[in-house]
Amino acid sequence: MHINITAPSLTKPTYQTLEEYATKRFQKIEKLLRKKAQTDHELRIGVDKSGDMYELKAEIFIPVSIVARVKDRDLRKAVDMAVDQIKRQLKSGHQRRIDLREKGKRVFKKIKGLADGIFDRE
Repeated sequence: MHINITAPSLTKPTYQTLEEYATKRFQKIEKLLRKKAQTDHELRIGVDKSGDMYELKAEIFIPVSIVARVKDRDLRKAVDMAVDQIKRQLKSGHQRRIDLREKGKRVFKKIKGLADGIFDRE
């Protein structure tokens, strides 16, 4: 996963800490994505600081874009919350696909059962 961090309002040591921490935390997301697709993904992280609040926006580009926006006083906590949001979105999308697949199977079985019933009448 390629990580692109944009944080013009951070000092260099804070930026380096963010880069190391985000890379470590988003490895869990990378493992989830590797199971689903073999392609390389891009993660963009943007951080703005206003007063003592950090506003973090994390965006992963897969066939669809998954976005997490978080505001917090602690930058590491904001990264953790963004990772959790993205994980939830990925898992809910995965579960939705499974549910649709199962629904399709049930509909197909009904249609097949109806067709078998019609042809058995003759």
